Amino acid sequence: MCRHRRHRCRPCTPLGAAVNAAEFTAAATLLHRAPLPAPAAALVGEGAWVDAAHAEQRRIRRAEANLDELYAQARHILQAAADTWEDLRRWAEQIPDLRGPIGRFLTDSAAELDQHCAFALDELSALAAGLCPLPVTPPRIELADLDGIPTAHVDAIHRAHLADAQLHPGFEEVLRRPGQVLSASENTLVLALGDIETAPAVITLVSGVGSSDPASWAATYDRAAALRARTGAAVVCWWGYDTPPRVVGGINPQPARRAAGDLRAFQDSLRGRAQRLIVLGHSYGSVVAGAAATGGLAADALVVAGSPGTTAGNVSEFHLDRAGAPVVVALGEEDPIAWTAELHNTSPASDAFGARVVRTAGGHSDYFTDEAFLGVLDGLVRGD
Repeated sequence: MCRHRRHRCRPCTPLGAAVNAAEFTAAATLLHRAPLPAPAAALVGEGAWVDAAHAEQRRIRRAEANLDELYAQARHILQAAADTWEDLRRWAEQIPDLRGPIGRFLTDSAAELDQHCAFALDELSALAAGLCPLPVTPPRIELADLDGIPTAHVDAIHRAHLADAQLHPGFEEVLRRPGQVLSASENTLVLALGDIETAPAVITLVSGVGSSDPASWAATYDRAAALRARTGAAVVCWWGYDTPPRVVGGINPQPARRAAGDLRAFQDSLRGRAQRLIVLGHSYGSVVAGAAATGGLAADALVVAGSPGTTAGNVSEFHLDRAGAPVVVALGEEDPIAWTAELHNTSPASDAFGARVVRTAGGHSDYFTDEAFLGVLDGLVRGD
């Protein structure tokens, strides 16, 4: 493992071994039987990011040689100061008349020495940080950044981007399953089950509290796979935001407000690739979807299930791609979230809200197996 980057080197992986645009194109060709288009070569910047990383590694190795000397100098300064302080203390004991003045001098000089040492150590730490900086997490590559590139190549680019990352086991597990990576960083993932360019519709699934923990992703993937099998739509697992980690955190609207812009941007990037767009927010994910819709959301339909409320006061405050686009609210008879359905201002299942309400039989986790709910999704995928 590299001393300055937490990653596993996998040079045997074709894309992981690519060090410039030409090699990246060749590796992708081997994997996908088709060359990457010109925008992909531009994306990798003629290998500039790899070349820069190699140059940074060489600079760090040279800097390491200087760090030991710097720290040795710091130790020498501190030891000399301590020796001088000890000499003065001994003199004060041997010459009684000087005990008072030297004692005061020692007290004053000790405080001043502490300040100078702290300042010197801060400077050394800053210098060390400059010589050997901590690795910077690469920015997340969004689907919009790869506009015009076929989805299969988008997937290849993201997988190459993640090849050397230290990923959570749950992250790695879903990457091994069938799917196309549409957006990714070391702790977020947007994964499509099915071909978003040929499916009759794309359902973007926005999950709730705790869903940003990769340990939960396999269960969400299974849920998405069942939706895909039932409806024929491509289903996108949108693990693209930091969720509240626990149920009690679901009372905080700030994570939803922060995520709303990212969800809007993602849906915008889907619009040119997919025929019909449906956003499905479950639990706290419905708060995210609702917040996104109030600012304008690229969707032909919005579905919220098991919602703890929405910041909108009425369905008219949701702005989808066309006027009158369906907004469906599902609420289970045994779902305890009904008790908190006005937690975020307004219950979308209320008559006053004005959405289409579907009553289901089960609890908070049963929507995805409920026939009434799945029948509604079937119809939305068909455009009914």
